[in-house]
Amino acid sequence: MNSKQAIDPTFELIPMEPARLFDNFYYVGTQSVGSFLINTEDGLIMIDTGWGGPDCSLIVNDIKKLGLNPGNIKLILISHEHLDHYGGVPYLLKNVCPEAKVAMSTIGWNYLQERPAEPQGRPYSNPRPESIDLFLKDRQKIKMGNIVIQVIATPGHTWGCVSFIVPVTDNGKPHMAGIMGGTVLSPDWNNAYHYKASIEYFQKFTRKSKCDVGLGVHFWGYEAELIALKSRKPREANPFVIGTEKFESVYLQQYRDRFQSAFKQMSPEVFPPPPPWVK
Repeated sequence: MNSKQAIDPTFELIPMEPARLFDNFYYVGTQSVGSFLINTEDGLIMIDTGWGGPDCSLIVNDIKKLGLNPGNIKLILISHEHLDHYGGVPYLLKNVCPEAKVAMSTIGWNYLQERPAEPQGRPYSNPRPESIDLFLKDRQKIKMGNIVIQVIATPGHTWGCVSFIVPVTDNGKPHMAGIMGGTVLSPDWNNAYHYKASIEYFQKFTRKSKCDVGLGVHFWGYEAELIALKSRKPREANPFVIGTEKFESVYLQQYRDRFQSAFKQMSPEVFPPPPPWVK
């Protein structure tokens, strides 16, 4: 979640034009948050679902605009335990793709079971998924059809946050997309250090996979790329392909910058005195 949502309560219902980013990879959503779709030989994989029924219904219509069948969603991957990422699950299972399997981390799911629901629209409010079919684990590889997605545990934004490495193609040419599961960082010491450690941990795997595309389901900040993609001419480079060097120095750096910003806001860390028997 972000400051824009706190200022404008209707922010989650301001539509964005759906986009085919790569041959097999799409974005659908609103100016608040959205979903990625991966088209495989065995159906659609969806990453995150939006807030709930109102914006999720917009997402479903956008999927149809792209020429895809939302009923063909077979797997829903939830990046972390915040309403704007899991809230659309009940709507989708009831109205759109009842046979789809839902996956999120064990930590994220257990946290939702124990934490009381907050007031409507807050990070941990309802609607929540009723059950989980697949628990996501660190370094797990999920295969559907011709696509293998790697899951990397990246706590910090939330305790159960995971990120993804997804193969994509552009006019048949292969690329690798890295998707950090969480964006905003609260100025809290434990969260901050987890967040920073997760960036460096994720980099180990994105470097090995040679990620040259960096994305996030909060799609604000990609306006220039979307305009360039829409006006792209044959044989022109895909504006979302930034290269392996910029993936680390630009894409991942923005998350390091968030850590530094939060770090500056935090009060000095205070430790309790040691027990008297400790010298």
